[in-house]
Amino acid sequence: MKCTQVLFSFLIFNLIFSQISHAEEKISNYEVSIYLKDDSTLEIKEVITVNAEGHKIKRGIFRDFPTDYPNANGIPTIVDFTIVKVLRDDLPETYHTERMSNGTRIYLGDKNKLLSYGTYKYEINFTTVGQVGFFKDHDELYFNAIGQGWDFPIENVEVNVILPNKIPPASIKVDGFTGRTGSTARAFTTQKLGDNQFKFRTTKTLAPHEGFTFVVAFEKGIIKKPTVTMQLNSFLKRYYNAIIGTFVSAAGFLILFLGWVFRGIDPKKGTIIPRFSPPEDFSPAAVLYLQNMGYSPKCLSSLIVSAATKGAIKITEEDPQIIFMKNKIKISRIEGQSKDLTIEEDRILDLILGGSQEIEVDKKNFVGFAAAKSYLSSTLKTKLQPYYNLNSGIFAIGCIAQFFATYLVFSSGLTVLGFFFLAASILNFGVFSYLIKRYSEKGRKILDEVEGFKMYLETAEKDSYENITYPEISQSIFERFLPYAVALGAEASWMKGFKNALEKAGKDYDQYQPRFYSGNIGNFNTNSFSKFSSNLTDTISSASTAPSKSSGSSGGGFSGGGGGGGGGGGW
Repeated sequence: MKCTQVLFSFLIFNLIFSQISHAEEKISNYEVSIYLKDDSTLEIKEVITVNAEGHKIKRGIFRDFPTDYPNANGIPTIVDFTIVKVLRDDLPETYHTERMSNGTRIYLGDKNKLLSYGTYKYEINFTTVGQVGFFKDHDELYFNAIGQGWDFPIENVEVNVILPNKIPPASIKVDGFTGRTGSTARAFTTQKLGDNQFKFRTTKTLAPHEGFTFVVAFEKGIIKKPTVTMQLNSFLKRYYNAIIGTFVSAAGFLILFLGWVFRGIDPKKGTIIPRFSPPEDFSPAAVLYLQNMGYSPKCLSSLIVSAATKGAIKITEEDPQIIFMKNKIKISRIEGQSKDLTIEEDRILDLILGGSQEIEVDKKNFVGFAAAKSYLSSTLKTKLQPYYNLNSGIFAIGCIAQFFATYLVFSSGLTVLGFFFLAASILNFGVFSYLIKRYSEKGRKILDEVEGFKMYLETAEKDSYENITYPEISQSIFERFLPYAVALGAEASWMKGFKNALEKAGKDYDQYQPRFYSGNIGNFNTNSFSKFSSNLTDTISSASTAPSKSSGSSGGGFSGGGGGGGGGGGW
């Protein structure tokens, strides 16, 4: 008896488990009612009964409806699509829509609520215009009543089509097709319910991505073509965001352009002639900051060279132990030497060296270099504020408008046009970030002096410029102006000028050994110092950046047919 009970329980358990394991998500019934009006509008009601098992159908279903495709005449067109109401089990249902590249997706259900397992009946009522094809000898409705985009099998399909009474019944011809896109199978029956009403039923289950398309042809001239106003309304409705985006983009460009015209054009440049000294009270870092209207790593490297030429520190350069690596650079204090440092130079050295006698310019000393960079950038920005205006507010408003316009175009599904807008936005960003900055009258005057001084540094090797005789370059003058040459990228020419001056005085340039620099890369000459200057700037820039926490190569990386149609799925 006990064995019989155990066997019976086992069979019942397997029967229940078998039913659960074989439960699938599907559309058990798909009913479509289509009413064609005289003005070519289609009024459509879809009733979709689904079996939800929590796999794909968790909150509800979604329905895709294409609106952009070639019409019956092969002409690219936009059809109108308007949702009237959405129900679930005969009660109003929450829904929202999203734009797709070729139409609209409707999400039926609440994203914050999960469905219980079971059967649900969804009803979607909508209208669409532009689906009728108007040909030379007839008009027709060629329509994908069940699109090929559904993720689920569809067991039963019923499509009711009602035509206007004005259409002569004798002129009506019907046909249809089932299966995947391109199929000519006819697994359906047609029933005539009245003179102008037809019912189509499929005779087999439609597998996922199989659909049903019908064709109803009739006498020409009964159905009115969509008016220009209707077509325009459809276009505006479909591309509303893109149209708004175009105007926003134009407004953004106009803001940038007018901002440049009225606020961004620099004062007229003065006559530039060689000057034999830098602008008064302008350090090498300040000169470079003004020229760029902003901070660059060379601001800090030129300041360090300046502190070195004044005898406060010594810069040592060593060959790397590993081939192809950059030279190693160290900075060390020189005690007991005269230090004619500026406030900024003194503060920078304290931040970099701290309590150390010597440090290496490397990421391991990031904290000091980062603090020095922040301090110098902030100090120079405050000091030079009267000399230029970035017009940041105007620039930000114009650029935000253009990038927002790009977003609106992409949201309309116009990918190609969206990339065009994005490219235009990036181009305007680059161009106007340069154009819209403006020197003040005061700043333009100082910049003229800077350019004249740079001209002297770059042509010092020639001893003269257009009948202007240059002063003799002594060692003290050379070292005093070398940091400016580093800041302005003229160190090679300035060193050649110094070399010429030494040769004229009968001295051997190769014997010159500066107190502020030592290295094992050969004599202190034009080529070696140019490489050193570039290496110093790059190394300081690297040392001012926080070291990364992980490496991608060591496990730290990571990867981040006719009208109608469409389909759907669960979400």
